Formats: sequence, C-alpha cells, structure tokens
Amino acid sequence: MQDPSVDGLKTGHVEEAGYHLIATAERGDRRYIAVIMGAAKLEDRENEAMQLLNFGFNNFITVKLFNKDDILSHLSVLRGVEDKVGLRPSEDGVITIPTRLKEFISYKLDTPNQQEAPIEIDQKIGQVIISCQKEILKRIPRYC
Repeated sequence: MQDPSVDGLKTGHVEEAGYHLIATAERGDRRYIAVIMGAAKLEDRENEAMQLLNFGFNNFITVKLFNKDDILSHLSVLRGVEDKVGLRPSEDGVITIPTRLKEFISYKLDTPNQQEAPIEIDQKIGQVIISCQKEILKRIPRYC
C-alpha cells in the first residue's frame, strides 16, 4: 500500500476464500484498522482497505470531553472531617463519533448532591454519562 499513514499490514490468500488483508493507519492522534476478507483479486483487497481507512478518517472524529484526573464537581459531605470532596472520572472522556454529530455530544454528571461520612478514598460515587442527543453512548464511573 502506498499511503504513508499505513503502518501495519498483513496479507494472505486461500484458494477457497480469496485474498485477505489487514491494514492499520495512523493520522494525527487517530488509528483505524481495515480488514478485508475474500477479495477476488489482489488489487481489490488494497483498494477496498484504503477506501475503508479513508472513510474512517474522513467521516469520524475523536472528541475528548474531559481528562481522567479532572475534578468535574464536588460532593458535599455530612458530618465529615472535610465538608466536600472532589469527584473525578475513572477514565478520560473520549468518544469517537461521526463528524456530523460533534455538536450534539454532551455529558452530564449523575451524582448525589451530598453523602454522609465516612467516605473512602477511591470510593465509587456516581457516574458521568456521555450522550449524543438523547442516546447514551458511554457511562464512566466517578470516584472521590
């Protein structure tokens, strides 16, 4: 394959099943994998793989909404040593979506307003819900 972004390739051929190809490509901070099985001709598998890779890069975007270490909100603590604790997500808020939907991605915090002590370090308290319009795409636990 001639595209400089293609950095991994495995080819094969089985008489009964045709030509196969697995290709990986990286452009910027995104990586896609194309898998072609059963192509009739040698050239077909490369062309189809490039079409798939280009489709991914041209039609999808990866959006980072927040970092794993970000304190997204505080929880009021009743009868505790501290009167509030910061809550952070368990992972980065990253989602890959069709480019046309970027403006519709949002997240909300599903967490109680307050909690009675004791609260343990790294105790799970609530979640972050990433949505596109009204469809939930991902739920990420939150910890103190």
